[in-house]
Amino acid sequence: MKFVVKLVFNLILIYIIYFIVTVFVMTNFYPKDTINLNNNYQSDKEGQDIIALIDNNKGLQARINLIENAQETIDIIQFYINDDEAGNIFINELLLQADKGIQVRIIIDGKYNHISGLTGAYLGLLTEHPNIKVKLYEPFQPLKPWTINNFLHDKILIIDNKQAMISGRNIGNRYFSDDVANFVYDLDSVVTFNGTDYESSALKQISEYFTSMWNYDYSVYPQGVSDKKLIADKYQDINKKIVNSNFVKESFNWDEISVPTNNITLISNPFDRFNKQPLVWNELANLINKAKKEVFINSPYIVPTKEIARKIELNKLKNVEITMLTNSPKTSPNILAFSGYLRYKNDIIKNNNINVYEYQGLGSLHSKSYIIDDYLSIVGSFNLDPRSAFLSTETMLVVDSDHFASLLKSYYQKQLDYSLLTDGLYSYKGEEIIIPPWKKNTFSIMRHVVALIDHLV
Repeated sequence: MKFVVKLVFNLILIYIIYFIVTVFVMTNFYPKDTINLNNNYQSDKEGQDIIALIDNNKGLQARINLIENAQETIDIIQFYINDDEAGNIFINELLLQADKGIQVRIIIDGKYNHISGLTGAYLGLLTEHPNIKVKLYEPFQPLKPWTINNFLHDKILIIDNKQAMISGRNIGNRYFSDDVANFVYDLDSVVTFNGTDYESSALKQISEYFTSMWNYDYSVYPQGVSDKKLIADKYQDINKKIVNSNFVKESFNWDEISVPTNNITLISNPFDRFNKQPLVWNELANLINKAKKEVFINSPYIVPTKEIARKIELNKLKNVEITMLTNSPKTSPNILAFSGYLRYKNDIIKNNNINVYEYQGLGSLHSKSYIIDDYLSIVGSFNLDPRSAFLSTETMLVVDSDHFASLLKSYYQKQLDYSLLTDGLYSYKGEEIIIPPWKKNTFSIMRHVVALIDHLV
């Protein structure tokens, strides 16, 4: 008996060491960087696509409207879908469209779906429908623990390969309603093919990205879904909740609310495990380095580690005004990410041409956007942190359109009105904000602790 106990103990110890080495240590080694820059973001003539900007008030209604307008196909890549009111409304609309014969394909992260509740009978609702196919991206494999770091972080909705929403927004109550305590502000960009040359449309690129992920080895069909009775009970439960919901559908005239573009290009990370080539960040950094007048950066988390910061050529940007907008100690819901930000904050704000604003209003910011020289906008799922740069799948749209840049600037001016210019770890220019001692102490401790794992933040 003692031999068995000792053997089990040793095996557990070996696994723990194996887990730590592959999950925490091996991800601190970076591949040799390659240059893969696309310089064809601009065009001197009107492009094939128009684009609309959707804020929190219309986020769920816009998704339902797009889904209801589908004629043939609905393709979805989504980090997670919650088992709550917003998630139930979203899933119910997909089921209704599938009942009409629309072909639906969904790829969700195969780890976070367990946290969001899209498992068992809830997942079975989708997988059992003859017109719906679901794949899980990189489910956790205990014998390959490093797979826990390979998240699908994209948020994409494609309708008939002619219209697509690219977003940073997950599907859950806190992303659409300010009635919940931990709600967040986010944005959606809806691209509509409005030309004659589909080969030059961003819709072709977005559809091809979906196909690549769908066919990739890490995307697998789920196993062991619930039995039919549990699925039927879950469907009834969802219907009951929707009947009692206050959700009101809304129609959208996409041609009317969209603006013209000269060009839209999709940029994305590769699907590799461990640290991957930071293709999205390479592209973003290159565009920032080419700025002539001003750069605006919004990210809920800003953790510019050495591997990230070295891509920005500050010597070239001395005459460029850089404005950064992120969450504050008051609003950030992510203790680890904010602690990582504090590690580098003084290095950021010591640059005279960089102004960092921290949001102080209700809820928190979750959008991810860049505006360069009033004409180039980059929007999507990418957070300015190591996880988005090197570990997760990410997609961003590079939009050459002064009209769209103007829309983005107007939106963010409202957020800046509720933000303060920071001049120290916990201080603001001309303002005094009281931070609860427990929170300040937590951040002060964690910003040193997170140094051990900030490559995973």
